[in-house]
Amino acid sequence: MSFKKIFAVSLLLFVVLLLSASGFAYYQWENLPDVNILNTCFIANMNQVEVCPKKQNYTRLKEISQNLIEAIIVSEDGAFWAHNGIDWFEIKQSLRDNFSTGRLKRGGSTITQQLVKNIFFSPEKTLSRKIKEAILAHRVEQQFSKKTILEKYMNVVEFGPNIYGIRAAAHHYFSKSPSELSVLESAFLAFLLPNPKGYYTYFEKGELSPFAQKMILLICKRLYFYHKIPESEYRLAVANVDRFPWYGFMEQENLSEDDFNINELNEDQLNEEFEKIIDEAVPQDLNN
Repeated sequence: MSFKKIFAVSLLLFVVLLLSASGFAYYQWENLPDVNILNTCFIANMNQVEVCPKKQNYTRLKEISQNLIEAIIVSEDGAFWAHNGIDWFEIKQSLRDNFSTGRLKRGGSTITQQLVKNIFFSPEKTLSRKIKEAILAHRVEQQFSKKTILEKYMNVVEFGPNIYGIRAAAHHYFSKSPSELSVLESAFLAFLLPNPKGYYTYFEKGELSPFAQKMILLICKRLYFYHKIPESEYRLAVANVDRFPWYGFMEQENLSEDDFNINELNEDQLNEEFEKIIDEAVPQDLNN
């Protein structure tokens, strides 16, 4: 076959593939649920959780501790206030890290994508679902404010076995309202989110493993690094992380600079610290 014929056939195949992909994308776009359901009372599909502002168990964003709001953002979606539903930089970094290590070290889903997943989809993981999730996340960002997205997320997300929404989580773990959560308590709840059923075992045991302590302190370190908490709160967290579940008075101990020296850190070093914690974790830490 001549070069011209090979080129023509190749070009034809490319066009067919492109048209097929475009047709698939159009089908996905036109056959998606209506995101305006967020304006109503609804049952989230993932875990059959009712989300209704008229109900007593619903929590407004203004009723949630700023400690928790910031802890979830710095641990789950650092670019939340800036992206349009999809964090392309984080996706690129996730693919790089996961492929280079051969293990799932970090995800790339934003808070908006997690909200969409919880509301509209089942636990099944497919490429088709991820495409739909991305499209719907973009639609949600176009139609709702960041505060509304965050509020709905706080009321639907899972914090442990049959523990859905921040009101239930704050009461179950710490016998508090969401507005009363401390920095360490907030960091613990944020820590649960990637594996709520697995990490729940730390609460059952009443003790945090070295892995859990490091992850919780890393969230606190991020809060301090991004100026979300003062130095005094960070020092208090470092001094008391091993006293879980932090009932009663927490002491402010004298800490060496080795315990506290983060003045010279940058964002890359924080990410490297996260990866080191994951690398050094034993299987039962990651698969609890």
